[in-house]
Amino acid sequence: MNIADIYRDDLMATARHPDNVGKLKNPDVILTEYNTSCGDQVTVTIKLDSKGLKVADLKWQGSGCMVSQAAMSQVSNLIIGQTIKKIQNIKLDELLKDMGLEEITPARKRCAQLGLTAVKKALLGARKSIKVKQKKPGVIFVGSVNPVKINATSNAIAHKWSDVEVVGQDVSSQVSEQPLTDEETKAGSVNRAKAVLKKGLEKLCREKKDLSGQTLGVGIEGGVYKNNEELWNTVWVSVADSTGHVFSANGARFQVPEEVAKPILAGEEMGPILSKLMGGKDVRRTNGFIGVVTKDFVDRTDEYTAIAKIALGLWYGQGWQKNATKIRGKK
Repeated sequence: MNIADIYRDDLMATARHPDNVGKLKNPDVILTEYNTSCGDQVTVTIKLDSKGLKVADLKWQGSGCMVSQAAMSQVSNLIIGQTIKKIQNIKLDELLKDMGLEEITPARKRCAQLGLTAVKKALLGARKSIKVKQKKPGVIFVGSVNPVKINATSNAIAHKWSDVEVVGQDVSSQVSEQPLTDEETKAGSVNRAKAVLKKGLEKLCREKKDLSGQTLGVGIEGGVYKNNEELWNTVWVSVADSTGHVFSANGARFQVPEEVAKPILAGEEMGPILSKLMGGKDVRRTNGFIGVVTKDFVDRTDEYTAIAKIALGLWYGQGWQKNATKIRGKK
């Protein structure tokens, strides 16, 4: 096919003004797919019908070449109202024929395939999520390379998923180094969870790993907050999944001793303050503040493990209301 044929007026118009662009509220599934060879990407949000058998609605957002954007627009129109079974049987050749692009190069075919692949993976994930909310995650990414946070997450799942891989990735909390409110600390944990999930999915995509299973991102953030005139410690753990849901848990609330509280309120960070008090020891990567004030009766890994277990448990237990309804109905 002549390259000029690709840049037809109809294709260019579709790429510039594609259909069904946007993001659904409360979708059944959200998934991002990448074309690592050229950098194209697309994120689809899908809502299924009440039986979970058909696509009730779809919105998408993305960036890339004209072929990938036009093809995603075409895919979105093809699948709305169709059954999952029928959509899974759609072939790339059929899509290219509908678009008049049967003879494009292999590289361009990968561009056109992007949206169709994203939709099929998303629907596979949505169906599994609806059928089995407690599905075991494939990989859990932790938004830090601090071994305390990674080990705490591993400990939190050991009783349930001892074989699930836990991987630490360095991401930003997008909050200050020393969060000074409960709200800021929670925001830091959510930001870490979402950022590491995105980074982890990109990693799996580059490595061509199976993305049909659930992938989780865990964000752990410690901070302080004012409780009347006292300064208190707080820790938030958030879990983000690839369907767009976030679950958070909080704990480790106790008063910060005055010799630590005063320099924090003066603008210093807790880590360096404790390092000075402990003769240069970096407690952030070992026993932590909780280990110092309890003389290692509780260490930082124990502290984080308990909260991470609750946050992960909230993800695992989602949909409990439906189970409760079924139980009541049997009585």
